[in-house]
Amino acid sequence: KFSDKNNLSAGYQYMNNDPYEGLGYISLCGTRTLPGHGCTDTTKTQAAFISDVHLFSPNMIHELRLGFTRLYALRIPEAGNSDIATRLAQPGLPGAEFKYNQGGPQVSIAGFATIGPSSGNPQGRWDNTYNIIDHWNYNHGSHSVKVGTDLRYFQFNSFHAAYRGGVFTFVTGSSSLTNYSFGDFLLG
Repeated sequence: KFSDKNNLSAGYQYMNNDPYEGLGYISLCGTRTLPGHGCTDTTKTQAAFISDVHLFSPNMIHELRLGFTRLYALRIPEAGNSDIATRLAQPGLPGAEFKYNQGGPQVSIAGFATIGPSSGNPQGRWDNTYNIIDHWNYNHGSHSVKVGTDLRYFQFNSFHAAYRGGVFTFVTGSSSLTNYSFGDFLLG
């Protein structure tokens, strides 16, 4: 509070959540039964504001609020920082070209298991929201008039490297070479 006619306030909030999702049914990282194929799902938020309320007279009040909010979310496969994709040297695996993209391919064998990182990761987003609220409030008798503006600028930045390491699916049935998924897997 600067004076009886001017009040300034400010605030800041920060949240950091960095959980590891391991084995079992994991909706964010995919379902895996072998170790080494979980993911880290980092979420950070920040919010800041400044508010200034000025009383020009008992009938006239001005308020200016400035705000900023940031959401940061990053989902990285457990093997995302390994060099599996580079060591496999398989044509078309873009592992070395993109950060967090070293996990190699996903291999799915019908009736057995799916190994490798989730085909939907890595992914991330960085969202910023800027906000300006400026208004005047005039009171006269039983009447009140409020005029002003509320401006927002929303910035959405994201990436989603789906199927970035490739997906190999081995099925059982007529479209299978051996008519058995594991047999097709062994033959490559």
